[in-house]
Amino acid sequence: ATGGAAGGPPHCKVVALASEARDADHADDADDECARDEELLHPAGSEALDRRTALALGVAAFGFYSSIYFIKVCVFAARWHGATWHGVDLKTALAIGQSTGYLVGKVPAALLTPKLRRSQLLGAVLGVLWCAGSLIFALGALPTPLSVPCLFLASAALASAWSLLMRFIEGRARTDAIVALVSLSWIGVSGVVKSVGAELVLRGLTERAMVCTCASFGVVSGTICAVAMATRPPPSAADEAARGARREMRSIRREGLLLLTRHGLGIALTTAAYSLCGTVRVFRDFFLPELFAEVGVHGHPAAFALSEGAIALLVIATIGSFARIESNWLALNVILATAMMGVLLAFCASILWRARAIGGLPWVTLVGAGIFLMYMPIGCVLYDRLLAAAREQLTTTLLSVLSDAATTACAAALLIYKEFGWAATRGTGATGEGVTGEGATGEGGEVSAFFAAASTAVCAISALLLLGATVAFNRSVSAALGRRLSARVRSSVVGTTDAPSLILSVGGEQCAADGAHAAAPDAERTAAAAPSAE
Repeated sequence: ATGGAAGGPPHCKVVALASEARDADHADDADDECARDEELLHPAGSEALDRRTALALGVAAFGFYSSIYFIKVCVFAARWHGATWHGVDLKTALAIGQSTGYLVGKVPAALLTPKLRRSQLLGAVLGVLWCAGSLIFALGALPTPLSVPCLFLASAALASAWSLLMRFIEGRARTDAIVALVSLSWIGVSGVVKSVGAELVLRGLTERAMVCTCASFGVVSGTICAVAMATRPPPSAADEAARGARREMRSIRREGLLLLTRHGLGIALTTAAYSLCGTVRVFRDFFLPELFAEVGVHGHPAAFALSEGAIALLVIATIGSFARIESNWLALNVILATAMMGVLLAFCASILWRARAIGGLPWVTLVGAGIFLMYMPIGCVLYDRLLAAAREQLTTTLLSVLSDAATTACAAALLIYKEFGWAATRGTGATGEGVTGEGATGEGGEVSAFFAAASTAVCAISALLLLGATVAFNRSVSAALGRRLSARVRSSVVGTTDAPSLILSVGGEQCAADGAHAAAPDAERTAAAAPSAE
């Protein structure tokens, strides 16, 4: 046909022209198919709709988790000065009770939350919210001996709150931006609740009445926000194309263990660092009033909101910037690098404080900023980016619950050690500018001394763990993508339509086991024997 087109017989020219026309038709059909696929993934106006959906979901999720903080943090806005529980300082007993309650509650959270269908999420969220709110209200209304059991049970119920919230958020192209908004509740709202609680006490409410008031507000506002979250549409086709589907797990044992097997080393190292830094975060959150008092900030309720608000703005800007990174692999490495920078910031701040080079207020704020720069990206967006980079089509909630459980166990152990095994050494230090009063110097109190020692050791260890996790995750993601590529090559070479095949879809990976492939001694020979390469 080619020769005829150059001057051969007329019928050869006709054949050549027909072939060119047929090729042109095929090209047009392919272009039309690509256009239809693009229209399916990105229909007209979908970009603006996705932005509105993400904004509405982010606001509702922020409101819901802020309500959770009003329920669980109001207990620690009170100082419970002089109160004890079976001979133990009441505030320490409450902190231990909350940590152990969370730890116990992580068991049903890990077993049930990943398996819930989307239609079941609203009922689960409301059940958790109402149960916990009622128990915290009872804590404020009942005598002191029942305070710790009430908080223990409420914390066990709240152990599922974050994983349930993530089921609404995960797997979207704008998950990072949504989480950046929600993370404000992790950081800033804790200080706001403490400020509100302290202000209510200063205005004449008893500490127990303040707890009941905050818990009631949290239940009402949380219910409204939970309903708003449930009415948002699920991830779109464009979201799934960018991040992969986030379906529920049918079997925790099979799919969960397979996921841990593939990425186990990186998950283990990250969880260890996350747990250590989370322990410091929990201790700081529990004893922030005492830390401020020991560094000279006493009788100023707005200090809580101002310090935590500054940290919140930094962390929100950082997590929000991750949304601009389209490559999931690049985002995974940027998140890990940010976490390492955070722990190094906290480490340097504690070293300078113990060397009497900075005042107490900047120290508490900088350690909080560094810890949250590590804790928030790891806990909020790391696993979503990991599964997206490896093309694993499973929910991230199992990994989140396991990390939180390890953090809770470490926090409980630290609080017990602080109460029964720590012999604080009191010293003197340089007074920071603008910081006055007894305890504004160096390691001038038991709580500040313990916090300085713990944060220094934890941040040094966490930096090394995160470095190892970065290497491990890059290897596991490369291996997962290699397995997917090999499976596709085997499927295309053998041809799964000509012989019975068993398709195993686990975590988004298509594994084809074809009986004809086992009989073929060589893949190239099989391809050569095919009647058409196309």
